[in-house]
Amino acid sequence: MSTRILRAVLVSTGLIVALLGLNVGIGGISTLGLQGPTEFFEITNQQVFDIRDNHIRFIGGTLIAIGGLLAYSGFRFEFARTAVPIIALLFVTGGLARLSATDVSLLVGSDIAPSLLIELIGFPLLALWVMRTKAGRGAAGS
Repeated sequence: MSTRILRAVLVSTGLIVALLGLNVGIGGISTLGLQGPTEFFEITNQQVFDIRDNHIRFIGGTLIAIGGLLAYSGFRFEFARTAVPIIALLFVTGGLARLSATDVSLLVGSDIAPSLLIELIGFPLLALWVMRTKAGRGAAGS
């Protein structure tokens, strides 16, 4: 496949990841609603909620940065060969953490399964694609 297609995939994937990060980075636990309704819980301890909410905002900010790195990889392809496999490992680790859910049936449902497949299969394939692309070995490529 063309390096241009790979670059476009890196940029678009990065932008999607950053957008998902914004959803919780700015919206916190209750989110901005980019993935659906935001009324799904009741706060019974405001102080504990505020602490947990702040941790989720940090995770969202981390996703914004990871998305930015992915998008940057599409513009600076020599950077992609190192960054994308590391980012793929981050997503695989996150996908594996999903397996600790107490309700395993969630993993095969339409709300989680697509994300899990992208995390466990899609990102490793993206890393492999980058590593096998000639431009990923340091050539300028376009």
